[in-house]
Amino acid sequence: MKILLIDDHALFGDGLSLLLKKQYPGCRLTQALSCEEGLAQAGRAKDLDLILLDLQLPDLHGFDGLKRLKASRPGLPVVLVSAWSTPEVVQEGLNHGASAFLSKAAPAREMLRSLKKFLRPPKKALKSETPADRPRLKPVLTARQREVLAQAVLGKANKEIADSLGLTLNTVRAHMATILKSLGARSRTEASMKAVKLGLVRNG
Repeated sequence: MKILLIDDHALFGDGLSLLLKKQYPGCRLTQALSCEEGLAQAGRAKDLDLILLDLQLPDLHGFDGLKRLKASRPGLPVVLVSAWSTPEVVQEGLNHGASAFLSKAAPAREMLRSLKKFLRPPKKALKSETPADRPRLKPVLTARQREVLAQAVLGKANKEIADSLGLTLNTVRAHMATILKSLGARSRTEASMKAVKLGLVRNG
């Protein structure tokens, strides 16, 4: 498993590399300290499995870098990494083609859980597997999005959710838009059914 981290904070890269190697011994993480350097590395390394892209880079804004990465390597998943984790930022990243969003403020355990769906075992270990044998992958949702989703499963309207969680109505709407997109659902009802089926929340 080969991962490219595009982030100008070397210390964060070193910590993440140690964390991944401990959990996934065969995982290799390389770091680019600027977006242009990351784009060059992504163009050369055809065996990349995943790119982690910081939004705050010295030479190019993360969303612009994301668009260029998706244009040059359309089949490669790109996970945004940032201390900014507002629903608006997350939604904009998803709209530009990001596969997920990882908050730098999240605990190490939550980071690993968020990346787990991308850190698959080597292909040789999957030879005898059939699609039905493979574990169902859970969407990456923030803790707040799970709270909003839990309220929606109970049948509450956006206004009721906002009052219950102390959020604005617009914030709840943004969270719901992200939840629907992450679950691949076309309605709140479909999202609620999928959430219960995947074990994201409890029904009742």
